[in-house]
Amino acid sequence: MEDYTSLAPRFTITPALSVTDLAAVEGLLKVYCETSIPPLPQTELGNLPGVYAAPTGALLLARSTAPDTLPLGIIGLKCPAYLPGDVCEMSRLYVAPAARGTGLGKALVRASFVEAKRLGYVAMRLGAFESNGAALRLYEACGFRRRERYKPKVFEGLVFFEIDLRDGGPGAMGKEMVEQEVVAVAEG
Repeated sequence: MEDYTSLAPRFTITPALSVTDLAAVEGLLKVYCETSIPPLPQTELGNLPGVYAAPTGALLLARSTAPDTLPLGIIGLKCPAYLPGDVCEMSRLYVAPAARGTGLGKALVRASFVEAKRLGYVAMRLGAFESNGAALRLYEACGFRRRERYKPKVFEGLVFFEIDLRDGGPGAMGKEMVEQEVVAVAEG
């Protein structure tokens, strides 16, 4: 399992594997639920890692650096049945209000690319609401391109994205490149 600890001076990003990590993810997801439209299914909260479990998924947890190590953000990877086996879906990107504007959202997305490649995926998809301009700009800045609908059930206003993770694709960066970029964002 990759360790994304050195990604930035103000936060660390690691796979959420321990009971403590999963409790932190659940806490952030509860806050996410309060603002999520549509609401997050409650079954997802009580069943972590659930659809994000290895070997086809992952939950990445961002924490502030020592001494406090507070949970700051999360991102999930899963492979729903409606996707080809070599394509994953990014889901549940959430950054706590105190960490917004620090580059953490971009760091989580970039770390998810590395983790998805490690899991053997060649592409990543996601859906986001058209009304969430900040998220749309983030995804496009990270190399995602809009695509046609890929989910069987969708909510009105959902926009779909995809990125190629193979060598030469926009999401092909390795861990070292992610670290360099994130440190530049955090210091900039």
